[in-house]
Amino acid sequence: MTQNRISRYQTTARIIAQQSLAPKPGHVVVLCWADYADALFQPLKLVVEQLGAYVITQRWTDATLLGALRNWPREEVARLWMPMEPDGAIRLTNNRFLAANRVVGLWSPPVSESGEHQANALGLNTAIQAGTQKLGQIDSHAAAKLVLLEWPRGCRKDLTIDFSHDEVTTLYLDAMEQDAAVIGQTNSRILALVANTQTARLSCPLGTDLTFEIKGRTWRDESMEARQNTGPIYVPGGEVYVAVNEGRTDGQLVFSMAGQLCRLTIRKGLSVELTTPSLKLTELLSRQLALGIEPVSELGIGTNPGATALQIGSLCEKAYGTVHVAVGSNHHLGGQHRSTRHIDLLVQHPTLYTDGTCIVSNGRLNWEET
Repeated sequence: MTQNRISRYQTTARIIAQQSLAPKPGHVVVLCWADYADALFQPLKLVVEQLGAYVITQRWTDATLLGALRNWPREEVARLWMPMEPDGAIRLTNNRFLAANRVVGLWSPPVSESGEHQANALGLNTAIQAGTQKLGQIDSHAAAKLVLLEWPRGCRKDLTIDFSHDEVTTLYLDAMEQDAAVIGQTNSRILALVANTQTARLSCPLGTDLTFEIKGRTWRDESMEARQNTGPIYVPGGEVYVAVNEGRTDGQLVFSMAGQLCRLTIRKGLSVELTTPSLKLTELLSRQLALGIEPVSELGIGTNPGATALQIGSLCEKAYGTVHVAVGSNHHLGGQHRSTRHIDLLVQHPTLYTDGTCIVSNGRLNWEET
């Protein structure tokens, strides 16, 4: 690793600590991560300690998780991922409990389930799901502020993207280093426009034309700011979103997946028909989206000017001026549907209206229109 890249990680770690953790002297901060994220978490640990906090670390490897999966029940796997009680206390070696002020966990993208690594990928994804549920318990019941850092495992390649690991991590660093206060101000302006709206209509030049009912649902936002009041803080972050009314979305959604254009027909909230350039992709996406079973569940607007709209982790849904539509669970967003599935589909160059008011016009936010 070059000196320049080491310095970049240190800079990013300081920005995350100051903006998203904001620990005070004497605070207890729990850092839990996998070894592949050492480059970011090790400097983050040093920065948090320099700010006067007491740091508890939990570092694990893929091999550790896979070994645990072979022999341990699900709850024990979750404990390995995030060794805390549901009330936010961490159990020390002497069986004492210590209350945490900040809990920082690794928000890991799923592993590809293909080729010779399929068995390992299935095991790791099970561990990720167990750990994520543990994080949800802490967020629901703990006084501690929960911060989730997404970090890439490797390179990214499809028909339109061919990035090395270094190039992917640079994209993540770009999104993480954005001014959280500026993103928060953008979010506030959008929230003022969409407050108490009942319907939304989304379109794009490629053929998206969807109507949503959002009556009675509350728009929320994430800004990467430590003062954020609702839900965990996601880093990289930056979006305004709403859990749409289940069963009340209709129309056509056109999106890109792995560099290929796909069309989804939605009736009464359910995806009923999927068209893609290949039978293989159609079959794969039909399983991932649980066609005809999982409802359209979320409508979101990206507000992070440093996030790429390319399909890399969750960065694309944070990209400034984009709109995403999710299928699957929305209970954690304020909706009524619970599921282990939540898949975001990105619409680029979108136009979005709520109750007849333009929020986004061809990828430009309301106040940027000329």
